[in-house]
Amino acid sequence: MKNLTRADGPMDAEEGALRRQLFLMAGFAGLSLRAGPVLSQTSALRRRAGTVNFVEGDVRLSDEAGARALAGGTVVREGQTLETSVRSEVHVVFDDGGFLAVRPSSRVQIEQVKIAGSFDDSLSLRLFSGALRSITGWIGKFDKKNYQLSTTVATVGIRGTDHELAIIAAGQERRGEIPGIHNWVHEGGTTLKSPGGEINIEPGHAAWAPHTGEAPKAHQAIPRYLQQRRTRHEARIEAHAKRITEHIEMRMKKRGMLKNGEKLEDAQRRHLATKASKNAGREENARHERAEASKPAGGTGHHGKK
Repeated sequence: MKNLTRADGPMDAEEGALRRQLFLMAGFAGLSLRAGPVLSQTSALRRRAGTVNFVEGDVRLSDEAGARALAGGTVVREGQTLETSVRSEVHVVFDDGGFLAVRPSSRVQIEQVKIAGSFDDSLSLRLFSGALRSITGWIGKFDKKNYQLSTTVATVGIRGTDHELAIIAAGQERRGEIPGIHNWVHEGGTTLKSPGGEINIEPGHAAWAPHTGEAPKAHQAIPRYLQQRRTRHEARIEAHAKRITEHIEMRMKKRGMLKNGEKLEDAQRRHLATKASKNAGREENARHERAEASKPAGGTGHHGKK
């Protein structure tokens, strides 16, 4: 069979198989392949986020095509949802070098992703239930506003961060647990926001936001029930975390984002300098526009001498 291709390059095996399936479905339904709404909403045409590199137990990947069992090596895309059972876990390595571990009994969606190899790439995740650990890649290293992790009540903003998020549903808490959205920071820092306010969380600290929307509150110490949500696969996550800069630099080099001899920190300084220059240019243009707008209409109004 000939290799399948698409406009922006070769298809992966999953994408090719899905297109063939859609072809058959369209034929049975008496539809033309030109029926845009059919293909435009398929997972194969969604933007790529990363690759599954570890699966234990029953993990499901769902999108508009339905739910299916997940295997290692699967490409995960924008709009898809990962769901783990009570004794399962899945790890995803994002294309920007970042890492996501979805804990048992959890459901998380990759809401939006743009990992095209530029400093304005972005990623947003939504945790519906359970817990996860996220280690940000280059997206979290350049513009923190371009990474966001949200729940139904609270959102988490970051600054180059390794952190954990857990939802303890009201009425389902065990003895000693506090219902709410809990955020625990290992490295970097986060801002936990809810309708009632926000709180900054530093490394080695945790905070929680009530489901009622009240202002988040700091934990005095890391609760034991958050630590217990970690699994026996934590060493795999720690290994990626320790080499996160290496992972990011490797992928940036492949995308041409690093100049010869540059390291991640060099690219960060270059990016900040570029942003500062652009901001200065915008401010100068704004000053010029304000000066022009303040000039009297119709000139100075002076007349020449007789």
